[in-house]
Amino acid sequence: AEPYTWSIDPKPDGLPFGVTLNAEMAQLEGTPERMGTFRFRLRVEDASTPPKQHDNRSTAEVGPQALAFYRS
Repeated sequence: AEPYTWSIDPKPDGLPFGVTLNAEMAQLEGTPERMGTFRFRLRVEDASTPPKQHDNRSTAEVGPQALAFYRS
């Protein structure tokens, strides 16, 4: 049931510095401050009682000219 709440679990790596989650729009925003591979868990939870939730393990790869996100 709506509304949905989005969050990022910072473990093990979290999002790259400079990138944040816009929880209302469920969008990642910003400019990464460094290159690398970053693993994080994206969670969505609904407004039902008790809330239903779903986790998705993801990887962000930040390279010299690209930012790519992959589901694990």
